[in-house]
Amino acid sequence: MKIIIAGGEQYISWIHADDFVAIIKFLIQEKEVDGIINLAAPNPLKQKDFMGDLRKTIGMPIGLPATAWMSEIGAFFMRTDTELILKSRKVRSERLSDLGYKFKFHQWSDACKDLVDPKEPKNVSLQA
Repeated sequence: MKIIIAGGEQYISWIHADDFVAIIKFLIQEKEVDGIINLAAPNPLKQKDFMGDLRKTIGMPIGLPATAWMSEIGAFFMRTDTELILKSRKVRSERLSDLGYKFKFHQWSDACKDLVDPKEPKNVSLQA
């Protein structure tokens, strides 16, 4: 079976750096939290939409397709597994919402714009 990454039907879960740091701070302060917490924005999207928004934001009009065998070569040199690229992952962080965490970035298009052209320098300190 030939899997073409450029088909882009596989889902990607993502998270903005600001939300990632804020969630870590939030979880450190929440003493009653236990178990696994997925750190992912509430709206996973298809890979083709993820890359389309990224290309649009950085002003790249086209994207060249990548096939499964290309990803296998890249994965070999990065010493990782192609499953991370080729399989669909539609992860949401419902427990965070249940705990009261409010995401700053719900949509990838907004997060992408902020990451590419931030309004202010990012402070990633975990100190409260």
